[in-house]
Amino acid sequence: MRIRFRTRLTVTISLLIILAVSGMSVVVVSLYASRTGALYYHAGVQLNQLAERNIGYGLSLPHRVLDRVGDQMAVQALLIAELTALAARDGGADTAMPALVERVRERSRAVGGVPLLGEVWITDETGEAVVRPEGAPPFNFIEAAAANPQPRPFLALLDSVGAPPLKQEARGRALDDRLFMYVGAGGVDRPRIVQVGAGEEMIHSVIEGFGVQKTVDRFMLGMSFERIVVMDGDGAVLAEAGVPQTTGEGIADSRVRKFCLDFLASGEGYRTAMFGTDVGVVTPLNPEGAARPLALFIQHQTGLGMLMIYQYMLSIVLVGLAAIVLGVVAALLLSRGLSRPLEALSRGAKALGEGNLDHRIILTRNDEFKGVAQSFNHMAASLRRQVAEIRRQTADRERLESDLRIAADIQKMLLPVAPPEVQGFSMAGLCRPAKTVGGDFFDFIPAEEGGWVAVLGDATGKGMPAALLTTQCWSMMRTLANEFQDPAGLLRRTNRELNRRLGPTCRFVTLFCMSVQPGGGGIRYAVAGHNPPLLARPGDTEARRIPCEPAFPLGLQKRTEYPEAVLDLEPGASLLVYSDGATDARDADGASFGEKRLARLVAETAALPVDRALRAMLDAVREFCGEVEPFDDITLVLLRRDGTGDAAQSGGTAP
Repeated sequence: MRIRFRTRLTVTISLLIILAVSGMSVVVVSLYASRTGALYYHAGVQLNQLAERNIGYGLSLPHRVLDRVGDQMAVQALLIAELTALAARDGGADTAMPALVERVRERSRAVGGVPLLGEVWITDETGEAVVRPEGAPPFNFIEAAAANPQPRPFLALLDSVGAPPLKQEARGRALDDRLFMYVGAGGVDRPRIVQVGAGEEMIHSVIEGFGVQKTVDRFMLGMSFERIVVMDGDGAVLAEAGVPQTTGEGIADSRVRKFCLDFLASGEGYRTAMFGTDVGVVTPLNPEGAARPLALFIQHQTGLGMLMIYQYMLSIVLVGLAAIVLGVVAALLLSRGLSRPLEALSRGAKALGEGNLDHRIILTRNDEFKGVAQSFNHMAASLRRQVAEIRRQTADRERLESDLRIAADIQKMLLPVAPPEVQGFSMAGLCRPAKTVGGDFFDFIPAEEGGWVAVLGDATGKGMPAALLTTQCWSMMRTLANEFQDPAGLLRRTNRELNRRLGPTCRFVTLFCMSVQPGGGGIRYAVAGHNPPLLARPGDTEARRIPCEPAFPLGLQKRTEYPEAVLDLEPGASLLVYSDGATDARDADGASFGEKRLARLVAETAALPVDRALRAMLDAVREFCGEVEPFDDITLVLLRRDGTGDAAQSGGTAP
């Protein structure tokens, strides 16, 4: 299904806007949630550290208070010892002390206090309790110490008068297994034991009033905590407060217990975890006197913060949706503004492709599209001019090619149709232009007494200018051959006429001219700047140059002498006259065919008829060049002395 450009552009821009808004929303919400979570974690750790100090102090406070109570009981024991000594000097009785203690206790309860005097014991020098609590059986400290370890420390008070007080921690006594804490003082007037005891009521009131549970309960007030748990390394809960999270498990449920135990086993400084939407933080407690650290777990209420995050996310989503709607509307308007000029450009390109070079695009907007439309219109006008120029050039080229074909036909007509028949000799020639017309030519001109003049010329340049120059030179030689039979005279007169017509154009023709007479073996020749012919005698493996006197090509100098030489050809000898197009032919690697290859071919083809020998040489040059077209004309003329004196069979003109 084909989708219009406007639709694709609108969808693409809309998707980009949606992705951008969604990405920004996700990033903002993630950053906000991350920072909020980090804030809660950090605040939770700080609150735990604060709670650690308070609750840790609460763990050690009961012991401190009991120590302080023991000090006060020691003062009371000393005071009772002084009062007992004073009463003895005044003749008072020790039996009055229990009633005194009971009155103090009753008055303490009346004001809401807990009396520190649970009971009073006073002995004589023998350790016999002369004052004891009401209802208590007779008791001797010395006798009881043998079986009961509790009174043993106080026996030291009987050793001297005014012995310092002794304090004993709370423990169950052997008499009735009730919890009591005792403090004793020595007698002032004589050795005796004055012992003050505090019972369970006072001890429990101190522990409950100053214990860790009270501290935890007070710490929960005014704090946004969900629950607080204090646990030791054995999993025992020392204090807890808050709201149970799991039905049937209480405040310190199994997950909190495992979380605290794992933390104590790890030895970390703190650990956090999510409990629902709340942050749970556990830190160590090291109360005074504890053998192992305890775990303080606090679950902080973060639900309100999470609600704020959700509300913030909702706001961002709503704003993002509004931005997406506005973006889609803007994308529609933008795509419409972009697609209209593109459609106009598309219609223009289609019309141009169909050949309508007069089509123009008209846009009223002032932006880059107008510049593109103007460039398109300029291109269409330029194409129209170029097409007209190409048509004109094509017509001119066709006329020129027609003229060249006619010129080539005329040039071929100037070449000999067949070589002459000369007694004792075989001759043949060929000419292959590099282009339609060429600058090489050869000819056989009849002379007196049945002789013939053979010429081979090579004009400067290529193509039509060279062809015109060779035609002019050929016509002059044909005209002057009736007047001059010797090669030197013919070249001299032709040079003068050609120089007169060419003038200072620096154009010239190199030429080799030789005269052959029937029956004899000698030939006369002269050279006008042409490369020397190659001579191969019977038995030679390679032809060699014949001696030639150097002279200027035809047309360069007005007065030039051309020395003439005579060459005797023995029977079977071959003489090849050639243009430089044969030796300068190159292959794909740029290597030239060269004179040595051509010299070997002259010797190798000596047994072939002259026309076939020329074709073999031409084929060898073409095979050497391969796919490379020759860049210069190739012209060859082969003269061979027959092996007998009989009339020779002419080799013909090679096709």
